[in-house]
Parts: sequence; structure tokens; C-alpha cells
Amino acid sequence: MQIVNLVVALLFAAGAVVQYNDPDPWGWIVLYIGAMLSALLWSRFERSWILAAITGGVALVWSAVIWAKIPASVSLPEMFQPMETKGGAVEMAREIGGLLIIA
Repeated sequence: MQIVNLVVALLFAAGAVVQYNDPDPWGWIVLYIGAMLSALLWSRFERSWILAAITGGVALVWSAVIWAKIPASVSLPEMFQPMETKGGAVEMAREIGGLLIIA
């Protein structure tokens, strides 16, 4: 389980790094770092679950807020098309997916 958490922590760290070019990077960076720290600290501290619960809760609430703003449904194939060809609802759906992974 330690290896799995290390891999997940590295993926969340990479997620935080690639946010630098996002129009609103700081909320995403903080959330990804929270997820990374949750994965790294899961077995090192007795109360590390508190950070994980806060991070997951924020991610769930944030995904619900975005979900409420999506103007139309998005098909699964659209989620995997190149970013240049999509925007709007597709981008919002992708953000929800990332938030649910964090949660």
C-alpha cells in the first residue's frame, strides 16, 4: 500500500505542477498538494485522515458547484478529444472528473 500511495502522491504532484498555465491555478494547486500530502502521510500520522477528509470534502463540494453550472450534457467520447477542439461544458466535465479522482 505504501508503494501505491507513493505513486498516487507523485501523480498528484504532477497534477499540481501542470496547473501553472491554468487561468485559475492556485485553487487547483492547493487541492492537488493536499491530495499529495494525504497520500504521503496516510500511514505516518495517526490523524492524517483529517487532511484527507478535508481535501476530499473540498473536491466533492467543488465538483458539485461545477456540475450545477454545466449548460449541457457531455458525451464520454467528447471527454477524450483534443483540448483544442473543445471547451465550455467539456472542460467543466473534465474538471469534475479530476475533482472526483482527488475525492
